[in-house]
Amino acid sequence: DKPEHLIASHIKPWRSAINEERLDPENGFMLTPTIDHLFDKGFISFENDGSVLLADVADRDSMEKMGVIGQSAPENIGHITDGQKSYLDWHRASILLS
Repeated sequence: DKPEHLIASHIKPWRSAINEERLDPENGFMLTPTIDHLFDKGFISFENDGSVLLADVADRDSMEKMGVIGQSAPENIGHITDGQKSYLDWHRASILLS
């Protein structure tokens, strides 16, 4: 509800992207700082329908306490565009921990 609490997060990180991808508006989400951190570190990603995907190594109790999963967690982050899906494919293959 408060955009000032969100940060712009690259799906394909700046360090791994070419200049065109770095500036592509499809290569990003607005996330809370906690979700951004977990996403950048590979503890979570997102399915093409916007639902949260946990890495195998993610501690489920910690994820529930942070509100990433469980009853207090949002069901998904919303609509994912075709462009974002392409970057998410890369994120799931290259960043998401196994």
